[in-house]
Amino acid sequence: MRGGGPVVVVADHVGEPETVDVGTVDARLSAIADTFAWLAIGRDDPNAVGVPRETPVLGAEPYSRAALTDLLAARADAGLGQGALSHGAVRRVAEWAEGDAGVALSALLGAVEAAAADGDLAVDAAGVDAGMEAVPWPCVPLGRVLALPDNRVRTLACLVDLSAADRAPVGDCAARIADRLEVTASTVERFLYELAEAGIVERVRVDDHDGPGRPPSRVEPRFATLAFRRLFKRRFGAGAV
Repeated sequence: MRGGGPVVVVADHVGEPETVDVGTVDARLSAIADTFAWLAIGRDDPNAVGVPRETPVLGAEPYSRAALTDLLAARADAGLGQGALSHGAVRRVAEWAEGDAGVALSALLGAVEAAAADGDLAVDAAGVDAGMEAVPWPCVPLGRVLALPDNRVRTLACLVDLSAADRAPVGDCAARIADRLEVTASTVERFLYELAEAGIVERVRVDDHDGPGRPPSRVEPRFATLAFRRLFKRRFGAGAV
């Protein structure tokens, strides 16, 4: 944190793709820093990203397993009702998430989506398994994904509805998505390459390719797909793309 005053300007996700680095934050805000303080939040080692020498650095440790369990239990009770998710299931998600609240909450929301899709009134072990399996490691925060332009978000919504086989090769994947959107396949393909460059999705080589030429690539989401699907429906409506 740097500067002084009653107002704090917070720059989150500093140093991540499509965001500014801490040096840029400092350069843009230092000229008027006497009127407020600024706080840059990122995941990289401060010594490796050019934090100004005189700037105080605050470390944030991952949640302990017990603290994360309590957090998840409180969120589950508030969102689902008392006892809708067993304490054992909550503790299992907290242990699996290794102290990352964002990952744990994404898995929890994904478990709710899986249970709802199956018509279940409570989240059982199968729902928890599905919620965790839908979170890749490393995982792009859903805040970044949902902050994308609507046409990219809708493209991703179509992508997560495709099976792994239908996400390859990239051109065919784009054509399948374009069939559901009012855009051309070439536009969707451009979106997918841009999203891959930003780290939102990843192009993974298909290893079982036995035809001539270079192996095709499959498009894999790098975010929590079930949680994203639920948030997408909440924002755009069920059945929207």
